[in-house]
Amino acid sequence: RLVRGAVCRALPQPLFANDHPSFLPVLPIQIRYMTDFLVCIGVLSPSGEPTGLATLADHFHASEPSNLVFLALLRSGALHTLCVQSDERKWEAVASDLLVTFSFLFARHRIHPDRATDEAILKSARGKVVLPALPSAVADVVKKYNGLALR
Repeated sequence: RLVRGAVCRALPQPLFANDHPSFLPVLPIQIRYMTDFLVCIGVLSPSGEPTGLATLADHFHASEPSNLVFLALLRSGALHTLCVQSDERKWEAVASDLLVTFSFLFARHRIHPDRATDEAILKSARGKVVLPALPSAVADVVKKYNGLALR
């Protein structure tokens, strides 16, 4: 009911109704899909109430869909697994894996493949020009989330 009320108030707004009238026939279907998806991943309850980590997802709304992938990583325990230190895995490795994971989610910028192999750029860059592969535990959760989102 809460979600339905918010959607019903948004639909007649000028952005949808006046600026883009061709969006109107598709909009209810898209909103239904988005609502069902948010219920499926546990951000909304079946009654439309925000649950658990919904506030965290809302704080990161500008980085969507990475905010929802971040929630999936939190719920799965992959970030906890990533942060485990051992004699073989020191703090530097943990920090590097966390940095790669968060860079992948929140700080990626697409570049042309030629620039990714340009030696002058690679030597003058203060950070990584091309991110290494995601840690396997994180990659598995991202792959599972993508499969859920694209079904």
